[in-house]
Amino acid sequence: MSACFTITCPTEATTFAFGAHLSELVVQATAITPFIVHLSGPLGVGKSSLCRSFLRALGVQGAIKSPSYALMEVYNLSNCSVYHFDFYRLSSPLELLEYGLLEPMEANKPDPVVCLVEWPEQAQDLLPKPDLYVQLVFAAEVQTQAVSNIELVYEMDLPRQLVLQAFSSKGQAVVLGCQAWLQQQKR
Repeated sequence: MSACFTITCPTEATTFAFGAHLSELVVQATAITPFIVHLSGPLGVGKSSLCRSFLRALGVQGAIKSPSYALMEVYNLSNCSVYHFDFYRLSSPLELLEYGLLEPMEANKPDPVVCLVEWPEQAQDLLPKPDLYVQLVFAAEVQTQAVSNIELVYEMDLPRQLVLQAFSSKGQAVVLGCQAWLQQQKR
């Protein structure tokens, strides 16, 4: 059942365009159970930027806060609710249970729910399996250079590679939609 897809985004603008299209596909695929997206990659690679473009495309206006300190931000939109998690600062996976952070991922709800989870590896094995796993890395030509200054990474607009892997039929539909989107972009 695991479909896989890789795209190289040469600029942050390309990553934003991809994130906008991804949001459309994910919302279409969301049903009674939440659609869970795990986003992994090194600090500064663009996980939060991808989430921001996803949320913008769904109509979120104004500032989109990173949930780095609050661990979760909730956006109740007209077509779905989006729970944006960032577990980078999670001190223990048990905090997920203590703060009730797993509830949005497990509950059957009458309205569509999307869960965007940055740094899922910090939660160890407590998270449910994602519908879609997105690994973001700097493109091969960038990986060969040691980037030690994170501020410089943000300023340079470096190319990124996104690898999407589906773990459900909903995730597979999204991966296939992303492949079709990429083919249209090449024309």
